[in-house]
Amino acid sequence: MKIRLLVRDKRGMSVIVGYVLLIVLAIGMAAAVYSFLKFYVPKEQASCPESISLIVHNMSCEGNVFRISLVNKGLFTVDGVFIKVGETGRTYKKLINCPDPNSNSIENCNIYFANGYLASPLKPGNSWSSSFPYTQGVGMREVEIEPLVVLKNSTRVLCERAVISRTIECT
Repeated sequence: MKIRLLVRDKRGMSVIVGYVLLIVLAIGMAAAVYSFLKFYVPKEQASCPESISLIVHNMSCEGNVFRISLVNKGLFTVDGVFIKVGETGRTYKKLINCPDPNSNSIENCNIYFANGYLASPLKPGNSWSSSFPYTQGVGMREVEIEPLVVLKNSTRVLCERAVISRTIECT
């Protein structure tokens, strides 16, 4: 009778040892995956400086031409802008300073100040004027201007907190 009880106890012990090994193995694998992935996640999220401030000095929409004049009143240089025009109240607006909006590359767009890629960023206190073809019809339109900054490590960052939104009558 005593021998029978010992055999039963050994079977119970092996199940417990199996569970303990399984738990230790799972914790070890989780620690290994965590330490491996820790190096692939960026430490800092690229963000736009707080003191970005563009002012619309002048804006007109006549015929097939949209004209705009901006002044940098912030403390940092602005490298480019996305200018979007659409119907008032609509979320989607068409990017007008990109000659090929279907292109997947923003390198083909005129979002950067001057004619070339970062040829002349808009420094604090300076102004910039340009005109773009406009084909969205007449009436009240909403214009959104979103600044773009290129950081020291060549990362492009959109300044979502510095978006300017204005309404304009297009004739």
